[in-house]
Amino acid sequence: MIRRFEIAPPARDPRLLVGVMLLVPLGVILALVYAFAKPPPPVFLPLPILAIAALQALLVSRWIERMAVELDGTSLRLTAGNGKLVVEAGDFDIGRARVLSLDEHTEYKPFLRTGGISLPGLMLGWFRTRSLLRLFCILTDRRRVLALPLRDGKQVVLLSLERPDDLLAALRDAHDRAGLRR
Repeated sequence: MIRRFEIAPPARDPRLLVGVMLLVPLGVILALVYAFAKPPPPVFLPLPILAIAALQALLVSRWIERMAVELDGTSLRLTAGNGKLVVEAGDFDIGRARVLSLDEHTEYKPFLRTGGISLPGLMLGWFRTRSLLRLFCILTDRRRVLALPLRDGKQVVLLSLERPDDLLAALRDAHDRAGLRR
């Protein structure tokens, strides 16, 4: 049976920010081209350019919406943007897992993006800390983050969930069902 865990919503809608970041600079550039180019470019020129920019904004927005946290038996399946991760419950160091604030625990703060997306209020995918610890993040709220270190000591999964304690309890149960000691 697959259990899904609800991700905390971001404070701001990141799709709006993506649209603004793509379309506003393009609009300014096109306005400057039409204001200062001699002779002026054809009137229809902005249409295909704006259509391509809108398509890019739509694709990035759809990519941002791909967030999922699912527990299937003893496997935790995570989807963040174009990144995916499947981890067995036995691979987590459940004894060190906890809910924390990234403002207080800076050792887990994402520093370098290595594969994913980072916008104000949203971090999805692979990151590194300042100490080069690998992080897989689905972060929408930095104040209440479930940190799930792996047994290898080199990776940590960071999740912003509505009810992080529910996932932690489910992982402990899956860990126990697999017959593993904490």
